[in-house]
Amino acid sequence: MAGSGSPGRVLLLVKVHAPGASAVLMQPPPDSSIASAHWMRKLAGMLKPLGQADGSHSFGCCLLGNLAEVSDHLWQHQTLWMCFRAQDQGAKSAAAAERHVAVQLSELLEGAPDLSSGRYANVVELEEEDSLGGSGTGQVSVGIELLAVGPGQEGLPPSAAQLLHEDASGGAFVLALELTPGSASVLAGLDAHRFRLRIGGVEQELCSPAGEEEGEGAARVQHTLVLVDSWEEVPLALSGLEVCVQAPSAALQSGADAIQDFEELPVDLSALIAAVAAPSGGGAVVAEVASCEVPGLGSAGLTFSTSVAAVRWSEQLGGQLMPGRSRDSDVWASGLRLMAAGQRHWRVSVELRSVRLMGRTANIFVTYAYEPFLQPRPFRTNPPTLVRRKATVYLPHSFAAYTLTASLDELK
Repeated sequence: MAGSGSPGRVLLLVKVHAPGASAVLMQPPPDSSIASAHWMRKLAGMLKPLGQADGSHSFGCCLLGNLAEVSDHLWQHQTLWMCFRAQDQGAKSAAAAERHVAVQLSELLEGAPDLSSGRYANVVELEEEDSLGGSGTGQVSVGIELLAVGPGQEGLPPSAAQLLHEDASGGAFVLALELTPGSASVLAGLDAHRFRLRIGGVEQELCSPAGEEEGEGAARVQHTLVLVDSWEEVPLALSGLEVCVQAPSAALQSGADAIQDFEELPVDLSALIAAVAAPSGGGAVVAEVASCEVPGLGSAGLTFSTSVAAVRWSEQLGGQLMPGRSRDSDVWASGLRLMAAGQRHWRVSVELRSVRLMGRTANIFVTYAYEPFLQPRPFRTNPPTLVRRKATVYLPHSFAAYTLTASLDELK
């Protein structure tokens, strides 16, 4: 599966046809220990009901990434876990009134789907004798469409346009790899344009012939980490991502009539994963990684300068990708989530630093009372201070601190 590496947005639509079912619910996987359970649970929460028509139940969500990246993620990691609930026909038990169905999206996405049109759709049919309300066919279909980066989305159904509007400022993380100057110079003496980089199931050129002719050297390869929207999830996504250099095999290099074949050389991302797992930092992480030994280069492998950066989609700037959250901001957000649970003791301080009178000169003091502080009496500055007209004066003894018990929501 070839990819351009350019980020974008993909609209994922799921249509479920289940005779005898009055409702279809997307559910998380029943066992959190199964592979990719985290990503399945996340997608199930993102798929929003779009309504019911002609016996079909529709769901949809908007994912950041290009069509190749999104379809590869769905093929490798996703299973739809669904609950079909029967119409009220006097069922004798709750078990008879609902049925659970799981559909792997690899059944819907072919091994090498044609994505050149910017759209992919397929339907798989499930036939089971114990269907709800008697015999019938449950038909599951998924449609994936690549949406152009920018404000122009004319012709989309209203439900799709609403999904895009709700996710107008969505965030994502982008993995970038670029050959170091030393490795780029080594490849310059070989048939460099035949080397490719495979990230998951998405293949991209490592060195383009046009870049070699213009002296630009190796290309910068980018890959969106689909469904990742926090720094906490980046190590999990990277550890499950297979990155390989596809190098021409010896048979390919031996002659023009030889079979064109490639050897895959894994790239070790452990240094990048360790850098991302550091407790704090800015909006991007950089590390140097290396591949296994490349045939014809002795014991040397190719080295890459790799980075992971947070980005966000900006509709206000015409659909551009802008810098996203830093790791420090995610640390603060996780701390706030912890503080939000239950009653906490808070220490709140207030300081009235200065005052400026615009109309006249006067001796003033400032007093205030704030109910959540449970003050025994109103606070006031003392002694009164002479404030001349249009002059800024700093107040003495203007600091006060209070302790209270409340939840984060109550404090807000």
